[in-house]
Amino acid sequence: MMHRISPATFRFAALAVAGAAALFLGGCNGDAGARRIDEREAITTVGQIDIQDFNYAARELTNKMLVSQQFQEELRRIKEARPRGPAPLIKISRIKNDTTLKVNMRGFLVDPMEEVLSESGKVRFFAEDRQAQDIAAAHETLGGASPQLPDMVLYGTVRDLRTEAGDVRQAAYVFHLRLAGADGNTIWQGQTQIIKRGSRPAIGL
Repeated sequence: MMHRISPATFRFAALAVAGAAALFLGGCNGDAGARRIDEREAITTVGQIDIQDFNYAARELTNKMLVSQQFQEELRRIKEARPRGPAPLIKISRIKNDTTLKVNMRGFLVDPMEEVLSESGKVRFFAEDRQAQDIAAAHETLGGASPQLPDMVLYGTVRDLRTEAGDVRQAAYVFHLRLAGADGNTIWQGQTQIIKRGSRPAIGL
């Protein structure tokens, strides 16, 4: 004898199947136990420049420059030349990526450097954005002022050196910056190194 399934039972079974499917798909698409972490808890790798490495290099190098005697003397010279003028204008030019990695140096290194310099209140920034430059040029034209060129240009290079000894891998990342004046002469230069070491996995890479 065939038993008839009631509509209520059918709806319950359909909901149970849909719920199980949602849980399965959620487990496939999400990361169990995912949470936001502090920078100090971030994953450290040997073969990559991690976010905490960029932040450290940006803070370390920028603060070195800010407290350097050469930079302080250049700020004084510019202020004496135009005592009622605005703060010195600095442009962070190209940071050359000489590593084996494909990394956006502008977003990960230059932006944090600009943040540190901005918080110091000692300099202004030359806008890299084309639209911002056009707006500034229009204001200068309407005001009858000559376009102001940067007083200083900051540029640099990021390099890496990789070595191995048995199962141990090591990578050294060197961040080097150079600050030049309007005359092209070097005002300041400095570098910081980040060296990371780890063991090769037993299986695979």
